[in-house]
Amino acid sequence: MPAGNVAEIRKYLEEVIAATNAGKMDWAQANPTTFFWTSTPPRGRLVIQRVEKTVPRRLADGRMIATKVVHYVFQALDQNGTAQFSASGEDIDDLNPLLENLYGVAETSMSRKGLEFLKSILPKS
Repeated sequence: MPAGNVAEIRKYLEEVIAATNAGKMDWAQANPTTFFWTSTPPRGRLVIQRVEKTVPRRLADGRMIATKVVHYVFQALDQNGTAQFSASGEDIDDLNPLLENLYGVAETSMSRKGLEFLKSILPKS
């Protein structure tokens, strides 16, 4: 991917992170490692997923060990669920820390929403 495109993607991801932190984007959880946000009106969906895998790594003494590697995948889906854009921290190392940040704020948004619901159903003292 050309460097200009990576810079543009970074800027967009930073905007999504800022909007999420400001409470303008409420994320939902699809499964334990995937969060999504659906636009209103529903024209599309953003998805951030944490991918963990074990890969072999050779030590200096020649021995092989299993090492856990984590990267993140970001997708923009149209209203039919077709991926229109995808970026992976595995393919673009420079994006992985930013995608990790987005995953964290999406997770926090989801937790905040759950706590607000819990508070709303608890009896008032």
